[in-house]
Amino acid sequence: MLKVARLVGAFDVNVIDIEKVRNDKSCVIIANHPSFIDYVMLASIIPDLNCIVKKEMANNLMFRVLIRCAGYISNEDSDDKLDEIKNRLTSGDKILIFPEGTRTVDDTNIKLKRGVAHLALRANCGVRVLCISCNEKFLTKNNHCFDIYPKKPVFTIVAKQFISSDYIMSNYGNEQYSLGARHLTKELRSIMQINLDEANNQYESN
Repeated sequence: MLKVARLVGAFDVNVIDIEKVRNDKSCVIIANHPSFIDYVMLASIIPDLNCIVKKEMANNLMFRVLIRCAGYISNEDSDDKLDEIKNRLTSGDKILIFPEGTRTVDDTNIKLKRGVAHLALRANCGVRVLCISCNEKFLTKNNHCFDIYPKKPVFTIVAKQFISSDYIMSNYGNEQYSLGARHLTKELRSIMQINLDEANNQYESN
């Protein structure tokens, strides 16, 4: 897909330090979600990536067969789903979650749901942070593929911090789950916001 996009000049993608992610095991991968094609780009550069999808999509007649064939996991709130995710993480899988729950609306003030933090604490797993940025507002909630852009959209995907399970459990594992998840979410949100601010500042300075 990325090769076709580059060939026709629709958009381009720069990838930085992605080998770190390819070598990660038994962790949750989180990223901001600026565009409609974020998952497609990530799946293209991280071949063994699993994904947690909205239960509405998993139950959709058009998509549920494809989702099941791909082995993706619904975000249904059930013990069976949690056990399935834990088993995959224990076996070394990487699981992608967009912690905002939807596409990024305001990248100067992102808001995260607590599901990632709850999962990291309950599954005792690490978290890898990715930062996705683009020089144009391309395929966002308010833009379309047929819009005219001053410059060719160029995405930059950077592998950022890895927060180990030891760090998470030592800092947040001794608290009640709800309190630990709240504090961990706050830290993850701060990390992601700093990364986005740095990316946006680079675009403004160029």
